[in-house]
Amino acid sequence: MQTALFWFGILMAAVFICCGFAFLLSDFLVSNVPKPNRTWLGIIFLLYGSFRGTRQYMQYKKMRRDEGSSV
Repeated sequence: MQTALFWFGILMAAVFICCGFAFLLSDFLVSNVPKPNRTWLGIIFLLYGSFRGTRQYMQYKKMRRDEGSSV
């Protein structure tokens, strides 16, 4: 179960980073989200995706450390 949650966390970090780049580099949802808000939203998505990715990396290191000590 812990492995499945780890991979789900990695997937969600990637989704947030992709959404951030999509808001910054494309023109979809132009009518719903004006330009200054799109930039801020893209930056927030990138920061949150990076935060989630870093948390998953720390969890991976902990899983590896716990795996090595239990053998």
